[in-house]
Amino acid sequence: MGLDSVILLQEVEDYFEITIPNDVAEKIVTVGDFSSYVHKHITLQTAEKCKTQVLFYKVREFFCNELGLSKSEITPRTILENIVKIDIRKDVWVKLENHLALKLPKLSKVDSTGKPAIVYKFFGLKKVKSEDGLFNHTIGELISWITSLNYNTLFDKNGLCSERDVQLVLLGFVSEKLSVPIEEVKLESSFTSDLGID
Repeated sequence: MGLDSVILLQEVEDYFEITIPNDVAEKIVTVGDFSSYVHKHITLQTAEKCKTQVLFYKVREFFCNELGLSKSEITPRTILENIVKIDIRKDVWVKLENHLALKLPKLSKVDSTGKPAIVYKFFGLKKVKSEDGLFNHTIGELISWITSLNYNTLFDKNGLCSERDVQLVLLGFVSEKLSVPIEEVKLESSFTSDLGID
């Protein structure tokens, strides 16, 4: 384990108030591995309401009011680019962030311009780097990202109610500590090959 991974391990232990033995830590390869271990070693509480469900209803209400859509047009599977036109995306994003009073993932250039690639020169050759914008994803994914980005606001670390709560908190925690955009942190993300930690 490199220094970065040791620091992350200690921060997770401190946050969740658990101890992860060295032999177990050496076997943690992905964010999902981390989440599974944490889930098994904390006490879950009973929930009155599912955080992501409550957030979905708020997001749906916003899109219905802001874009004049019906509730049936807004589901967790709805792809964002199908309901929010390019020319109003920045404005809608700011309004949604204000409406929720929560942090949202940052928009990329492709989200606001519709240009799907970045062209750059490398030793005189043109290279194209594809960029996957947030609006190519579903409202369900957006809800997960918002929940993870705001884990400190939405969750009491001693009041997590499900394995999914643990996953969302850990995704947000890893994103924050490693300074990796939330949409790039997945349960299957390898700490070394995907997230660049040694």
